Amino acid sequence: MTTVLQVLNGQLVRFSSPSPLVGEGLGRGGRNWRNRLISPSPPPPLPRGARGESQAPTKTFKPSPPLQQRGVVSIMVGVVLFALIGMLGMVLDLSNLYVRKAELQNAADAAALAGARQLTGSATGLDAAVNGSSGAVVLAAANGSDFGKTAVAINETHIRFGTSPDGPWVDLATAKTSPAGMGYIKVDTNGIAQGRRPTWFMHLLNSAQDSTTTNGIAVAGAPICEGLPIFICPQPGGFVQGKAYSFGESPSVVGYFDPVTPGAPSLIPPGASEMSDIVCVGKTFCIGQGTYSSRTQAAFGKMEKAFNTRFGIYQGEFKDMAESCRPDTNVKEYRCDNTANCAKVDWMSTLPKTKLDIHWAASRPAVLPGVPAVSASYPTATSGGGTPYTQTQGNYFAFPTNYAANQQSGRRIITVAIADPSACDSAGIKANFQGSGKSIPIKEYGRFFMQRTYDKGLIVEYVDTVPRLQASAPDIKLYR
Repeated sequence: MTTVLQVLNGQLVRFSSPSPLVGEGLGRGGRNWRNRLISPSPPPPLPRGARGESQAPTKTFKPSPPLQQRGVVSIMVGVVLFALIGMLGMVLDLSNLYVRKAELQNAADAAALAGARQLTGSATGLDAAVNGSSGAVVLAAANGSDFGKTAVAINETHIRFGTSPDGPWVDLATAKTSPAGMGYIKVDTNGIAQGRRPTWFMHLLNSAQDSTTTNGIAVAGAPICEGLPIFICPQPGGFVQGKAYSFGESPSVVGYFDPVTPGAPSLIPPGASEMSDIVCVGKTFCIGQGTYSSRTQAAFGKMEKAFNTRFGIYQGEFKDMAESCRPDTNVKEYRCDNTANCAKVDWMSTLPKTKLDIHWAASRPAVLPGVPAVSASYPTATSGGGTPYTQTQGNYFAFPTNYAANQQSGRRIITVAIADPSACDSAGIKANFQGSGKSIPIKEYGRFFMQRTYDKGLIVEYVDTVPRLQASAPDIKLYR
């Protein structure tokens, strides 16, 4: 027997046949057998059972019956679609609410800043902060909702006042009973019609969500105000608007004080003799009526340099302080030292003859006793603010060529304290109120315009009187 192994259909198979030596010999039959061995069509392999081998049982695969899935996709699509609609509704409705929130916040910010600029420590200032032409109510209405289509309507019930940015807060009527300390304003748009927004999609999921509400809250005020640690005595009969006055360096004419609320830590320690930095900057705490501790000041040379920075003149230790001690936007001096200078003050009906004859440089003229009328050269009410000082071109104007990038309007208007008459006599400040550490009763504050540079004293024009120091626009801040 001859055993043959061959790969058939990827499997190794074995089959046997009689030996050529036994069957047909080595002759023709042998050759035929050899031909059969190399035939391209070998015999099929023997089944395993035919060789006496056990045969593995045959496994038959029967497919399971088809699952019942009809309608499942529709249910899943419905659930997902419901969730998507809910998410879309939430996104759109919340976006709509966010836009309204931003609009109301902008209105509240503008109203608070506008109101804070009107606060003067008086009942009149409080009224102006709420209902004045540049007050909170008007500025809120200037900021619309619905992308500017509808004015934001607030009234005095949405406005409160306080002595600090943290409150406590009182309404307008209560604030007017003690207005001097009211330096902060709070605007809350809660409750106005524009704060309620109907929903577009969310009410489809929940009928209770048919609208949403929002509001804007803003607090504004100033931690520092325009003012100098200087006090003067009142004039008999009061200061006259538009009239020029001279404040010399005599201790009986000008005094100095520590500008902090009684009981608070000192800004200027007792015994200090240098206040020129404060005079240069022109800002201090926002104080009002009260009793303050006096200080001395002997370095008049430095004081002169500090005042003159308002005209763009920087000398000595102030040569690099233009960012803190800013020049005014108009540094034109109005002088009457000689005939040529006096002739330049041609807005007066009669040309001035002395330095105290120059009037109406920073105040619109009025018929007042002791103050002469103006000529036809005086600026009209619609010309650059209506006074020589507020002009932006012409003979009454001079641009601050030095440090012009730091210029700030109103720097030549200084605010000083006016002492109670009890601290003064006909000669000025009483001797027992001069020096350091004396209790100085301050009644109010006067605003004066510097007509010219400081020269052994101030030549100023009276503008008005306020019960407390006021803040300039750059110093007013939003606290919320």
